[in-house]
Amino acid sequence: MTSRIPMAIGWTFLHFVWQAVAILVIYGCIKCNVRFAKPASRYNLAFIALLSMALAAIATLSYELKVLHLVSLTSITTTVTAPADFQGLHSFHGTSATYWPLSLIGV
Repeated sequence: MTSRIPMAIGWTFLHFVWQAVAILVIYGCIKCNVRFAKPASRYNLAFIALLSMALAAIATLSYELKVLHLVSLTSITTTVTAPADFQGLHSFHGTSATYWPLSLIGV
């Protein structure tokens, strides 16, 4: 079983690529419309874009850890229990459980 953390970080890096591009496109569109604004406003806009990228990465990592935790919980194998009246292999052709394959070939 592999660790969940490296897998979650890998998926986070992968998703961060498209998330950062999306934030960058939105930032670029807004920046074109406010090019004559005060430098402080443009600075704040860039800061918000960078902060959004960081928050997107943190949110994605949190989501991936939760998803991988749920997947690991559902992939646990269940134990099958026999009914209380089950006799097991001892009742198979009246032979011992150790030698039951031999009874299949008539020995």
